[in-house]
Amino acid sequence: MSVKPTIVATDDGSNTLVHPTIGAHYHSTFGAKQESDFIFIKEGLDFYVNKLNVKSVSILEMGFGSGLNAYNTLLHGLENNISIKYCGIENFPIEEHMIPELDYPRILNSEETTNLFYKMHSSKWETYAQISEDFSLKKLNISLENLKLQDKFDIIYFDAFSPKDQPELWTENVFEKMFCLLNPNGILVTYCSKGIVKNALRSVGFDLLRLAGPPSKRHILRATKP
Repeated sequence: MSVKPTIVATDDGSNTLVHPTIGAHYHSTFGAKQESDFIFIKEGLDFYVNKLNVKSVSILEMGFGSGLNAYNTLLHGLENNISIKYCGIENFPIEEHMIPELDYPRILNSEETTNLFYKMHSSKWETYAQISEDFSLKKLNISLENLKLQDKFDIIYFDAFSPKDQPELWTENVFEKMFCLLNPNGILVTYCSKGIVKNALRSVGFDLLRLAGPPSKRHILRATKP
């Protein structure tokens, strides 16, 4: 039986999904776009590009979900001439009929790239697809626990459901896997700053920095592989 999330509006007017069995929201209810902009673009992609002065990055997202972070990253890459190789992990892909209802091209003021948003969602799974000239995407339908990759990445967007909802995704074993998937000087960014998460990240070798979060979120985390 397929999983059928429902779509709900968040406080900044952007939409998110609610998982039907876990009951968890895919993005912050205070603002899905706001969360994506601040945590994953500003403190993830922009930080890495500016720190290392690069124009080409590889990104792994844990929790592809609605495709918001991937689409937002694609748009940011287009605006800033950044070449991006993007891999998204999703155990419960959404159904095709839900994609128009998310309305992200309009919400992100980029209706001229609507075709790219649909192309992301319609691209084949398990292989890289060229979404735009400088953005390639591979979607993997697999659980985080079973993930095995040969690729290495510069940035990890760790956007899994919360430790309260899925504690098995926030363990030392999982973060050790993330550590191994990163290139040296690579970073992992996440919305969750709970003590158990900080301890798990430090225990596997990450240098950890707690940062001020977006409005309505006190702190977020950025972890760097030395």
